[in-house]
Order: sequence, then C-alpha cells, then structure tokens
Amino acid sequence: MFDGASGVGEQDRAVAAASEVAEWREIDRQLRRVAKRRGELDAIELMWLAKAEQAELHRHLGHPTMLAYVERVLGYGPKVGTERLRVARALRELPAMAAALGDGTLVYSAVRELTRVATSATEPEWLDAARGKSLREIEDLVSGRRKGKRPTDPSEPDLALRPITLELTPPTLALFRDACRRLEDELGHRLTDDEVIAAMCATVVGPTDSPPRGRDSGRAPYQIALTVCERCDRAWHDASGRAIEVPPSTLAQARCDAQHLGRADADQPARAVQDIPPAVQRLVQRRDRGRCSVPGCRSTRWIQIHHIVARALGGTHEPSNLVCLCFADHQTHHQGKLSISGTAPDALVFQRDDDDDDRGPSGDEGQDVVGLARQALVQLGFRAPEVRAALDRARPHVEPRTLEGWIRRALQELSPNRRGAG
Repeated sequence: MFDGASGVGEQDRAVAAASEVAEWREIDRQLRRVAKRRGELDAIELMWLAKAEQAELHRHLGHPTMLAYVERVLGYGPKVGTERLRVARALRELPAMAAALGDGTLVYSAVRELTRVATSATEPEWLDAARGKSLREIEDLVSGRRKGKRPTDPSEPDLALRPITLELTPPTLALFRDACRRLEDELGHRLTDDEVIAAMCATVVGPTDSPPRGRDSGRAPYQIALTVCERCDRAWHDASGRAIEVPPSTLAQARCDAQHLGRADADQPARAVQDIPPAVQRLVQRRDRGRCSVPGCRSTRWIQIHHIVARALGGTHEPSNLVCLCFADHQTHHQGKLSISGTAPDALVFQRDDDDDDRGPSGDEGQDVVGLARQALVQLGFRAPEVRAALDRARPHVEPRTLEGWIRRALQELSPNRRGAG
C-alpha cells in the first residue's frame, strides 16, 4: 500500500515537474518571440528614420532638427535618439546587417556596436565574427578598432574607450557644461565625451576671455547691415562678395534681436544701436536659464530673444514680451510652422503644425492644401497668427477650394501694411 502511494506521489511530482518545464519553456518561447518581433520593429523604424532624415521630415513638420522630432514624436532621449539616427544612416550602406536585425539574427544593441566599425567591404566579416557572441563579447571585439578595420586586424589600445568618474560640485558642473557648449559653438557640431575632454585639455581658456556673444554679454546675436528696399521691404546681405537676397522670415528673425550698424554705403560709420537694452537681454537670458523655451527643446546653443507680440503690432521690449529661442525654433516660428502666444515666462502657449490633426481652418477640406497656403503666405512676409486668422475668415468664401483659391481669398483678408517684422 505504501509502495503504491509512493508511486502515485512520484507520478504527481513528475507531472508537476513536466508542467513546470512546459511553463518555463513557454515563457522562453514567448520572450524569444518578443525579442524577434522587437528586432523586426527596430529594423523597420531605422529604415524609416533614414528615409525621414533624407527627406528632411522635421522641417516639413516644424521641428528644428531631426533629433528634436525623434525626441518629441518617438519619445527617445537625446543620447538614444542620436544613436538611433547614426545607426539608421549606417544601415543604409549595410543591407546584410539590416536584414540580420530584421530576422532576429542580431539584436539592436549588437548592431549598434557593429555599425561603429563595419563598412560595406567588411560587413560580411563582422557578421561572421559576431555570430553566437553576447553583447559584451561584441563590445570587446569592436573596442580598439577604427571604422573600416576588420575583426582580424590587431586592436589599437589607444582607441579603446576607458570610462572615468568625475565627482563635481554643482558650480563646477555648471562651469563644465558651459565649457562644453562653448566648444560645440566654436567647432559647429555636437562633441563626444572624448572630444570634449581632448579639446579642453588642448585649449587654454584664459580668465579674461569674454563670454560668447549673444549669451551672457547682453549683446545682440545679429548685426544688421542689410540692404533693405524701403518700398517693398526686400532685403539682401553680402556673402563671399555677392549680394544674396534673404527671405522675409530671415529679415523678421533678425529684427527681433539685432544690433544695427547703419548703412553699409555711408561715408562715415554710424554708432551701433541695439534694439533690446543689454540689461534686459541679460535678465531674459538668466530668467530662461540660457536655453530655448520651446517645450521638448534641449538646445542651449545660439540662443536668441524673440518678441512674442511683434513690435509692428505694438509689442514692447518688456521682459514679459520676450522669450529665449534657439536659432532653429526661432527660424521655424518665422517660417509659420510654430505659433507662440501668451506672456513670459509662465503663461506661454506653443503650437506646432503637427500638434493636432486639424492643420487648417477645416478638418475636411484639404488640410494639406491649407497648410501649403499658410506656409506660402508666411514666406511672403505675413505673420503666422495673421495668416491663420485670415484663412479662418476665408473658409466660407473660398472657391474653388484649391491652393490658388485659398491663397487668393486669404490675400483679400490680409492687410498689406502688416507684413514683415516679428
């Protein structure tokens, strides 16, 4: 009896063990399925990111950079977004690696590392070398090798990245970040950690050096010496010995925060005159912490001051009517793709063209056509809020409902003497 009971107990335990094995095998199967699906989605996303960057999608939707679009729309942070865009560009030249990501042979983190070194000529060798390896092993394989090197080439110890830890007080950390921004301003591109430290160590920054113009100095970032037609308000500037016409949006952007040098063809130089007093500039820059005020924008470079209510419409130089914008968002606003209203600093309202589905006065009458009409009118020199209002008023009267029809009717609603400055 006892032997039989013991046998039943063993059988129950075996069934339970088999059930447990089946359970964890199913868990493993599902996780592998999810990982493969994630790889497929990563490959699809990277393909479309490459197409989006090539088509300059961000400009059409009112974002200053592709990275800003990736942060706002796809939800990636700046470092992750930058890496995604880099990998997307690299995979355009590495089709076999893109296919390996799509079919689950490689995960995104492995592809991210391999694209640092692989080229179209070395791609097969790197794929073969990475087969069956973990991410850590692939990182070790890539470390110390330049772009274009093969897995069998000797590693260069000088290229291997070595992490360091810095313990800084808040004032020193703030100084370090300001120094990084200054270096990026001077060099004109985003720097890696290695490039930042190398540049700092190689460059002696004296204590008497003045701060970058347009940030803490209180000086305007623009110096206007444009040839402006008094009749039609068209403007030109000299570049490489040629007079190049600038669009109305550029002139309006410059007029927001400029230092006027007077006529370039005068017999005697005029005294430079700055629209916004330096003390007010410094106050606004400090209030807005030296960064762009547009939600989601992280830029602290090439910060300019913008009049929320244009001076042509009665706007003043009061701090409540001034806001800090990065060059790209400032340009985007004057191109009619970003609306700014309210009072600074706590009651500002920002709206991009892609913030809602209704991009025109009507949701069922050709949104793309209305958007094109709005952008065309802004390019003519009309302010974006006026254009939106004019299109709203024009909606019941547009006939035919074509691009030309919208523009013609909107022009009837717009006053010619309200073109120009922001």
